[in-house]
Amino acid sequence: MNRFRLFIFTLLLSCFSLSVTSQEQDEAQIKQLFTNYMEKYNHYIQTGTLNHTPSLYSKDVMVISDQSAPKMVEELKLYRQVELFLDSLKKRGVSKVNWEKVDIHMLGDNMALASNVAIRHNKQGKVVDRVGASYHLYQQDGEWKIVAFAIHSSDKAFRFNPATKL
Repeated sequence: MNRFRLFIFTLLLSCFSLSVTSQEQDEAQIKQLFTNYMEKYNHYIQTGTLNHTPSLYSKDVMVISDQSAPKMVEELKLYRQVELFLDSLKKRGVSKVNWEKVDIHMLGDNMALASNVAIRHNKQGKVVDRVGASYHLYQQDGEWKIVAFAIHSSDKAFRFNPATKL
């Protein structure tokens, strides 16, 4: 009887361990997505060229803000809007953007939420401003993509798990 209990305990521990490892891998992939995101932004700010690979977004993305009603945007159109947005940041003196925080909360095997704060700096390194954004992410064919995002005040970003900062 003791061997049977030990076997069951070991089996349960192994299943739990696999689940934690899978979640850690998913969170690492999502963190990489946001690292790629910021690399693209900064590359464009420095060079004027926006790389489309690796892809960050699903084919269609919902964009939400206080200034306009939610709308679906095709990925290629979204990249053009991102270029215009980054041009406006450059005109305001922004020379670099980085994440102050990235918080991730897994909703399931293929769904997650992220709430981030970005800091925008000028050439002297002074903070121009901060902005918050919250994202819905979905994993399809082994890749995490942004399927919807909302831009908001940095003080409205929420914290899921302090251990998931970039």
